[in-house]
Amino acid sequence: MSRFGETLVRNGYAVIPIVAGTKRPPGWMSHKNGDSWSAVKPDLARVRRWLNDKRLAGAGVGINLGRNLFAIDIDILDPELVGEALDWCMWNLPGNPPQRIGLAPKVLLLFRTEAPIKKIASAEFVDAQGRKAQIEGLGEGEQFVAYAIHPDTKKPYEWPGADPLEVKAADLPPITVAQVQALKTWFENRCKALGWAVKRRGSSGLTVEGDEDDWTRWIDTRRDLPLPSRRRIEAALAYIPPDARDIWLRVGGALKAWAATSGEEIEDLFIRWSRGDMRHDGARVPAAYKGESDCRHLLSTLRRDEVKQ
Repeated sequence: MSRFGETLVRNGYAVIPIVAGTKRPPGWMSHKNGDSWSAVKPDLARVRRWLNDKRLAGAGVGINLGRNLFAIDIDILDPELVGEALDWCMWNLPGNPPQRIGLAPKVLLLFRTEAPIKKIASAEFVDAQGRKAQIEGLGEGEQFVAYAIHPDTKKPYEWPGADPLEVKAADLPPITVAQVQALKTWFENRCKALGWAVKRRGSSGLTVEGDEDDWTRWIDTRRDLPLPSRRRIEAALAYIPPDARDIWLRVGGALKAWAATSGEEIEDLFIRWSRGDMRHDGARVPAAYKGESDCRHLLSTLRRDEVKQ
């Protein structure tokens, strides 16, 4: 943080500390503690305070995404397909985005956007050697490690070309929703052509505010709206994919709040919905559900053209 933090802030990046030996911010930087890392903006004074915080000794540097900052995470270990993906990006996306490498050949590309974009995930495939292959677009509510020691390689993350220390956030090449969706489509078609099995379907969460694909706008925080019936909630869940972890947790919190307000038990519905995703097995779902006691989201509004009373 002492080497890179202030320069990154001056270049327009919202930096956050990363716990040494991990890829995550410290646990005390959470919504629960009123100091969420996802709310951090470019702030020199805050970076200087962190430098004197003994809890952050040896911390790495992460960068908050969102606020018109977006990253493409090519999470693939097959070097040939990584090369194909980078070629596709070179020919179909603008500019020359900074590239960050942690565990090669995986690579992350950094862009800016004209409007906020939320996370998208391609389908997750299993390659010929049984390894995960996926491309994710990371935006609102996400972060990535920029400068630290990678927990697996035990070596520093690398920026082979230009990096955020040299390129201001405002000067990054722009990317659009349509371009990221095109990359997702290309990747999924390419994996299918290779005969790779699908382990988990993709997420439709890449949206700008007001986009018709915005599943999370169904989870509303306003308390002046009428409490929906169980039948209405069940109908809504048929349209909400459980594969994106942020959506899965938000729905769990919404149902927890609904149960507390209505006096009805709804854990069984959450478990059945979660089982649409292989990650959320019967043992984990109840624990995650019960852990969302501080959430205030209510599943209060649904799209009328898809869910009818």
